[in-house]
Amino acid sequence: MTARVTKMKPAAGNDPKTESGISRLATAARSRVYEAGYSLFEQGDEFTGVYRLESGLVGIRKIDEDGASMLIHLVQPGDFIGYGPLLTSGEHPTCAEVLQPSRIAFIDAA
Repeated sequence: MTARVTKMKPAAGNDPKTESGISRLATAARSRVYEAGYSLFEQGDEFTGVYRLESGLVGIRKIDEDGASMLIHLVQPGDFIGYGPLLTSGEHPTCAEVLQPSRIAFIDAA
């Protein structure tokens, strides 16, 4: 006996990968400008929501047990930031630092 797997589609307008889905997320988001050097979250912080970079540049850093920091990713406009804890322990495994003045939307998890 073989099982049949059916791929489910999101309800119309609810797919976050479409323009209308992104628009719906943007409506729920609070957007503001952050200056260079601002930390969106630190490694080990509890998950509180997801960020979306609208303009500017954000660096994702990993800190090792000796306290050394390594830049592991540059976030580009349109990218989401900090969604990893949705799938894991609820704590951020990295840090997110604003590298140049940036407009960033925050979508509260609550």
